[in-house]
Amino acid sequence: MERPGYKKCTASTVLILMAILFLMTDVLLNRVGSNEKTLMYKPATKRVFHSVVDVDTVQPITGKFGSTQWRRYMPEIDDLLTKIEKNQVEWPVDIKLTTDPKNTAIVFGSSMQLQVGQKLKGTIQARDFKGREKQYGGDYFRGRLLRLDNKGNQLRDGVAVFIQDFYNGTYEWKTVVPWPGQCRLIVELVHSSEAVVELTLKRATLVNRNRGFMGKFANGKSSECDVMLRPTEGNSICDFSNATRGITWHCYKPPGLDTCPKSATTYSITTKDGTVLGSQPLFKKGVTWQTEILNSGLSFQVNGTIDEMPRGLMKCDTSKGSLRKNTFALKQPRGYFYQDRWVSMLCDNSKTSTLRECLKHKSLHLIGDSTIRQWYYSIQERLELQDTGHPNKDFWSMPRKGIGAKDDIYIYYTAHGNPLYNPGPPIVRPFIVDTLLSINGSRPTAVVLNIGGHFLCHDPAAFIQRVVAIKNAVMLLHERHPTVKFFIKGATRFTSSRVTPLSDWLYLRTDRILRAYFYDMPYVAHIDTWEMTFNPGEGLHAPTSTVEKFIDQFVSYFC
Repeated sequence: MERPGYKKCTASTVLILMAILFLMTDVLLNRVGSNEKTLMYKPATKRVFHSVVDVDTVQPITGKFGSTQWRRYMPEIDDLLTKIEKNQVEWPVDIKLTTDPKNTAIVFGSSMQLQVGQKLKGTIQARDFKGREKQYGGDYFRGRLLRLDNKGNQLRDGVAVFIQDFYNGTYEWKTVVPWPGQCRLIVELVHSSEAVVELTLKRATLVNRNRGFMGKFANGKSSECDVMLRPTEGNSICDFSNATRGITWHCYKPPGLDTCPKSATTYSITTKDGTVLGSQPLFKKGVTWQTEILNSGLSFQVNGTIDEMPRGLMKCDTSKGSLRKNTFALKQPRGYFYQDRWVSMLCDNSKTSTLRECLKHKSLHLIGDSTIRQWYYSIQERLELQDTGHPNKDFWSMPRKGIGAKDDIYIYYTAHGNPLYNPGPPIVRPFIVDTLLSINGSRPTAVVLNIGGHFLCHDPAAFIQRVVAIKNAVMLLHERHPTVKFFIKGATRFTSSRVTPLSDWLYLRTDRILRAYFYDMPYVAHIDTWEMTFNPGEGLHAPTSTVEKFIDQFVSYFC
């Protein structure tokens, strides 16, 4: 079924895609391991090109808040921005009228005499610094329920709290109590709704205001590059965009050249401005940013035993339609940590294969940014695989290949194309579309895709363009090799970062877009790493122990 708003694939687009598929055959043969069957590409007997859509060209940003397509996936923000656009909500707003965490309180709606397995719920009423109730939503809260030991110390067990926005300044929160003993509820205001608006405004651009790209060309000259540059006096534009790959990419024409080169030979990353957030009063830690609200930190006792939690869940088989769809849905909680192990509430992951048994006689392709590269190194170390990737340590996004000859295991890592804030030549920034079309799925194969973190500084239009192209490539790979299993790795929460805006709300936005675009694909499942990082670390990269739990969840789905 076509996605509303897109035209059917044109004949020229189909021919281009078919040509790419045949040209990539040679690449395909170079990617397989020594024990893998080298199977030439053969077209499927029935082509289903009607499901492939044209990739829209990214247009210059004209609206005050940037592009609008992403807003349908975050209705609470769309409601707020629409009210501002209609002058129903004042903007800009005095800081005293923004959400004050010290005036915003948790209200408990259920008895505190709790048993294991019961739901814990209540409301939140947002208030400003004058103590007045807010009349619109959009606040970004983070909630979690933590398990304590007998001395009140926090354990590594916890469960996320789901918070629903009613668009009028009130919110409902709810979670489940999965274990007995002492527990503590934490709810913090990460960003006020006004700060979210500010983030939206600052990222309504196709040029990163904080970090940039310098492309070096064959003549030795360098010039600035980004998603969409505007010509200036003395600077004309070289357009390296490619709709099939889902990229809009411009560079200023390098000095000394009469015509545009074919591509840059390498990229370096530059810093323009260290201020990665909007006006500072909205992002003052402990005052307006990442601050616990009233009644947060309350502890209480839970009676019962862990055996009282619901049992009889279905197997973690994501080929089953209902489970696969539930992996994308925003219903929470999906699981919880108990004794430092992730316990799924979607399916029974208590009897999962070991990592080695799962991957024996299989290939695994890990495609995306550094958060999926963490998976590669974790698996490579756990299974003691031979790392046969490119040895250049100066460029950490180089393609990697791990081989376990004894168990016939092949693991590949490849990054994604620009924008990618890693230095190096084109080999470190291959496009996901090209990587997907080069995969040989003639043996049991899984593909885990991850993208989003390097798009946080641009308007979501650039990200959506890339996602549509990737979705097309997933369709085509599935057509060639229907047994290949696909997984989307979600975003992870974080509290700070050196290289991106200090806000995981922007990462949440890309996560919502990914969920929406891949939800309707019956052979793609979602790994909800967002909820598994309910107790976020400081940076974009989850600690090794958490990455291992992400991988274990993937194993429960794949095997």
